[in-house]
Amino acid sequence: MVLLCQGARVEAQRAPNTDWGPQLARVGEKLAAHNWKAGRQQASKLARTVLEEAWHQCDLHRTLATIARHLAIAEINLNRDQEAVWHWHLAWNLSPPSAQDRRALADLGRASVLLEYPLRQRRELPEGYPQLDSLERLQVVPPEVTVDGGPTLRNWSGLNAGLTPDLHVEVLIDRQGGLSYPVVDDTGVHPVIVYVAVDWLFDHGSAKPARRNGEPVEYLQDFVIAILH
Repeated sequence: MVLLCQGARVEAQRAPNTDWGPQLARVGEKLAAHNWKAGRQQASKLARTVLEEAWHQCDLHRTLATIARHLAIAEINLNRDQEAVWHWHLAWNLSPPSAQDRRALADLGRASVLLEYPLRQRRELPEGYPQLDSLERLQVVPPEVTVDGGPTLRNWSGLNAGLTPDLHVEVLIDRQGGLSYPVVDDTGVHPVIVYVAVDWLFDHGSAKPARRNGEPVEYLQDFVIAILH
């Protein structure tokens, strides 16, 4: 994997960075007022704007992580728990929540539930899941996974035609075939690529569960997401 931010810095010399703080604050105000639907809509719109207009910035980890956390907070309060936890982990991959981020959840409805889902370590099942020994793992039939195409990122071709913006994402496939706990494998990858790929995978990745002795079991699957442009 090419360190994509190297190409972005060249473009950044020709395009000024944007301060996204005021717009993030407006989303935060919606959430503080417990206006979950409006907060989610505004966070989604802001995400699209940042991804389309700020691809030349390499310092977007915290900005995109905050947007993903805002989405998670809104979604957990709209009872969209699976989507909320996915965005919570997307945020964690970009920039782990600070102590202040964690404390703020207490005043945001059901948001404290998200603290029950810390990001796992790569190659490790989340805490509380049954661990298989080496012999048991050899008996596992891998899941059947499907990924429909790839996400499209406008303007990305302007960075550098020589870059190959693929991303490796390790995901837990549960016994029902559900995808959860995404962990990004690559380091030094542009934060826009991380956000676009992981967010896209939630809607476009599917699986039939792995099996051991005919019974479904949890499985850690590596997805390679190719960004189209």
